[in-house]
Amino acid sequence: MLVSVPYALKSLDTEKLGGVDAKNYLQSTDLAQRINDILESQYGLTKDQLKSARLSAKVRPASEAPVTGATPVMMVTSDSGNVFRINTDGQVFSSGGYFVGGADFAESVETVSPPDAYDQGDVMVIDPSGNRMIDLSDQPYSTRVAGIVSTKPGLLGSKYNDPTDPHLDKEIPLAVVGIAPCKVSTENGPIAVGDLLVTSSTVGFAMKGTDRSKMLGAVLGKAMQPLKSGKGVIQVLVTLQ
Repeated sequence: MLVSVPYALKSLDTEKLGGVDAKNYLQSTDLAQRINDILESQYGLTKDQLKSARLSAKVRPASEAPVTGATPVMMVTSDSGNVFRINTDGQVFSSGGYFVGGADFAESVETVSPPDAYDQGDVMVIDPSGNRMIDLSDQPYSTRVAGIVSTKPGLLGSKYNDPTDPHLDKEIPLAVVGIAPCKVSTENGPIAVGDLLVTSSTVGFAMKGTDRSKMLGAVLGKAMQPLKSGKGVIQVLVTLQ
């Protein structure tokens, strides 16, 4: 007895991977060349320039990479040895450190109000709900001070592994270390370079701290620029303490 089977429904995909032609996938053997192509097309680094600097990209074939562990899957080497590598567990190593275009380290944190309700330079405090959320500061000498809404973070930390996670749409970058522009007010006197800053009664603004009895745990950072009067934005070294 013969019966029908739904083979015809799948036969169209027999030469595809996930519905996509196999030729559109990047093969592990081609990765090093693709990296060199990107370096040349996007950064103007030709193969000859890479060779003159004695740098090369090496990629471990997927068949040789273990499922678990920390085996390198990509390495950049020079005469002095490995200078950069990526492991199978996602860790990235650089022997010479990292140069980034931002000036602070920021943490991606959820806000009480929608993210568009906050501006760069706003002073933020930890929300008392205890749900890892932040909101605008509105009281002087708040010990819940958390940081400054970052303008251009050099590094952005997050508890989510996937940068496309929808939870990130509810978060903003909070500068917690480094130098960042900050909204300040002279409601507690003119601000001089080096003054310790705390939250103020002006929503989202910092001020000079003068009452030492209230400053323990309330210091936002140090002023790196002065402000004689009124309100403004100055560079602040974020040093929560």
